[in-house]
Amino acid sequence: MAIMPITPRAVLEDRWSRLQAMMRQEGVTALILCGRGKIGSYGNIHYVSSYYLYSVSSYAVLMPEGVPMLVLGNRDQQFARELGLGDLVPDYATADFTSTMFRVAGQPAMGQQLVHVLREKKVTAGPVGIVGLAGIMPIEDYLHLRQALPDLELRDVTAPYSAVKAIKSRAEVAMIEETYEIADAGFTCFIEQLAVGKTEWEVCGEVEGVVRKRGALQTYIFSESDEQYPRCATARRYEAHDLIACFVEVIGPNGTWVEKGGTFAFPKAPASALAIADSAMRALRNVEKVLGPGQPVESAFRAAQSEADRHGYHQGVWAGHGVGVDHDFPILGDGDPSPLAPGMVIAVHPHLVDGKNHIGAVFCEQYVITAEGSRRFSARAPELLHVTR
Repeated sequence: MAIMPITPRAVLEDRWSRLQAMMRQEGVTALILCGRGKIGSYGNIHYVSSYYLYSVSSYAVLMPEGVPMLVLGNRDQQFARELGLGDLVPDYATADFTSTMFRVAGQPAMGQQLVHVLREKKVTAGPVGIVGLAGIMPIEDYLHLRQALPDLELRDVTAPYSAVKAIKSRAEVAMIEETYEIADAGFTCFIEQLAVGKTEWEVCGEVEGVVRKRGALQTYIFSESDEQYPRCATARRYEAHDLIACFVEVIGPNGTWVEKGGTFAFPKAPASALAIADSAMRALRNVEKVLGPGQPVESAFRAAQSEADRHGYHQGVWAGHGVGVDHDFPILGDGDPSPLAPGMVIAVHPHLVDGKNHIGAVFCEQYVITAEGSRRFSARAPELLHVTR
């Protein structure tokens, strides 16, 4: 048995081909993908290699033809080879970089290795696209690259890259659904564990164990209160009057990220809490109705906002976003007329907040856009769940 699942080479080759077509369209001679080992930043590297990062920052370099080359710390290089990804790893390694969480000031180790790979590929001048230039690439690596290869024209191509990554093949959707089963199991654990008197630490710890035993690489396990903004679990004990939102966000062993969430009413939850929970559920159903090919992205946000406006609530966290290998397009906010398209996988989580009473509610379900409309992943129909213990 392999120690880690590896993305099928046919899936990787399809991704490389689509990105290489994007490179030709953007007029760049090479593509540098920036990544870090955490949710929100790991996906660029994993998407083209099936490697989940453990180092501080790393890169992949994709040329107009052939396989990408990974720019990793020494420890990551060794593990990538153990996983059978040796053809994506160069022989060159920076001597002092060991993939710890510490970096020696003034020594841009990854920048040095990146420059070496670009020179090996004879990419020393002309337009080069960078994914994650503004949000992920360390400034010291950027400055080293500019100094070492001053004739490169560095372009931020994060947006066109994200447009490619947003559309999933059937094989990719199947991989996301595998991970969603893990999130569903974690959410079921919340249902089984929530009780008056327990601490958030106790309950979230049980959920963490469930998903980790199924191979989760990284997790966000949230138990939220009051206005239901995301935060870490605390020693707070659940009370009989609580309205609680619980989320399970995981990177599965195959590298895909999903999220599942819902709201729980405890035995003595007040009427104002039940009212906003009902409204948040209606907001979710409103969004469901507009999920289909050709619908503008902003229609999802406005479907949720219409419910909030009816009761004087406001939306807290955005109404949803794409998921797959990390956070994806589209972002379900206002002002985006671009169309939803078949193959997009979207986490929908309209979050309504009653600012007067300082309480909120949110439900999160995941959908794939199909030629006919959309399909929800979870077998459990969304509903307000009641804690009786």
